Amino acid sequence: MTKNNIKTMREKKGLSRKALADLVGASRQQIHRIEAGVQSVRFDLALAICDALEAELTDVFPAVKAALARASRGQKPSVDRLRDEKAREDLEKAGFDMDPEIWIFRFRLRGGTAEDLQVSGPDKRRLWGLVQNNEGFAVFDSGNCRYAINLALLQFCQFQFEAPFPAVRQALARRADEIDPEPELLLRFIDRVEPERFSVDRDGCSIGDANANYGDVQIQTLFASAESREEDRFLFTDMDDESVFFSLAAVSMFAVPLRLVEPALYEGTDEAETEEE
Repeated sequence: MTKNNIKTMREKKGLSRKALADLVGASRQQIHRIEAGVQSVRFDLALAICDALEAELTDVFPAVKAALARASRGQKPSVDRLRDEKAREDLEKAGFDMDPEIWIFRFRLRGGTAEDLQVSGPDKRRLWGLVQNNEGFAVFDSGNCRYAINLALLQFCQFQFEAPFPAVRQALARRADEIDPEPELLLRFIDRVEPERFSVDRDGCSIGDANANYGDVQIQTLFASAESREEDRFLFTDMDDESVFFSLAAVSMFAVPLRLVEPALYEGTDEAETEEE
């Protein structure tokens, strides 16, 4: 997660999320996720945001000051100067996507599920390792959603790349954000074409919070259980307070909107709704 001052600086300049997104070639939802620290930010996009805000990179993203000092050696930081491997690692740990390409993860699962989803550079590298195994679930974010795919059912996958030109970046970001998903958990089973959909409440806090109870983090717990393979039978409660049990082994993929699983995305929701009116 990337802690940043984008929202504060954006509001000082009188810019809405949509206005900033238009200036930097992104989508409003993408700016929202970056502001909330939920999504890693491509380094070239971070520089574009700083230019639009007329601010220094270290003022907008204060956590990266040490890494940038190492990378730029006193010069204005740029992608071309980031040759130092340790500096790149430090920047990625701080939440920057330092991959020079934009990655599309194409896959097909037994049962007919097939998707082409944009993923970050760090997620691409992690998925590249995971798909070589046949066990458990791979969890990753793309656009407005969080996904989990059953690796035992993976029939085909491909990592395609695009050059990070602003027009390409903008087109991919907007394509990923075209549909604002309903507040529901989507389950795709091996033996069914149509998915099961369940309306669910958003998680109320982060799974690591000391005072969290199961009802506050049930969606995060589902993804964590799938990734860790701790249990096969899973229980969740829908919006009508009805209990739902299912077997992870029977599921090829499940997905939820990020806003249901990342409490930070609910900060500033009123602004997002106002911009759309």
